[in-house]
Amino acid sequence: MKKISLLDVKQALQDERFVASLPESLQKDAEKYVKDPGCACNNVFIVNILKNATKELREYYPAAEAVVNPDEELEKLAKNNWKVFSCHVDELEGKLQSLPSGRKQLDVARWEDQVTVIINELDIFW
Repeated sequence: MKKISLLDVKQALQDERFVASLPESLQKDAEKYVKDPGCACNNVFIVNILKNATKELREYYPAAEAVVNPDEELEKLAKNNWKVFSCHVDELEGKLQSLPSGRKQLDVARWEDQVTVIINELDIFW
């Protein structure tokens, strides 16, 4: 079942046809988004589209069956999947390559030739 997600909204906002189909109340924010799509201040706007422009999203993505609930998506974003490992510096590349594909946050601490790596595997990304 294909759901329209936060990433689909970001992709749709790159298309002028979708932006033109939005209600006037969202038009100005859409113009601001197009000028600087990487700004974190746009997250509220994207969630607002998921909540208030479901009709337009369904028209733009006719194959999708539903629009995700942004509140549930935010709960998934808050979930952390931690992994911690310590190893010799020479073993680090192999350990990192053995991790499953996907987005991750890393923090590395080194003392002499030993490293400790803390990894947060991200299920969802903006």
